[in-house]
Amino acid sequence: MDSVTSKEIRQALELRLGCPLQQYRDFIDNQMLLLMAQQDRASRIFPHLYLGSEWNAANLEELQKNRVSHILNMAREIDNFFPERFTYYNVRVWDEESAQLLPHWKETHRFIEDARSSGPLYAPTTASCASYGPTRAF
Repeated sequence: MDSVTSKEIRQALELRLGCPLQQYRDFIDNQMLLLMAQQDRASRIFPHLYLGSEWNAANLEELQKNRVSHILNMAREIDNFFPERFTYYNVRVWDEESAQLLPHWKETHRFIEDARSSGPLYAPTTASCASYGPTRAF
């Protein structure tokens, strides 16, 4: 269960039930958070940078408490949970060791530097951390 994302669970439910559940995404995400009891806090790497899990990225209270303004999402597997509240930058690569992150270096660096003046940046990782996307970006 530690290596699955809420998006993968929703997609599996859609296949099993034979109907789209996109309109229930928020409900499913919130229930997953409760069931998994993933209350580990994101790690503060620098005063302007937090690194954490998908579960942290879905925790609005924690993001607000840490005064996060920007979220660097470097995994295709992780949804942008609050696009109306935070500025997101997405590098949609699969979390695999073979993920090619170097072509995205300039854009991610620019996003991090822009975010630095606005408030802390948050970067979620997938459960498997195969590509270590956010870590390699920093």
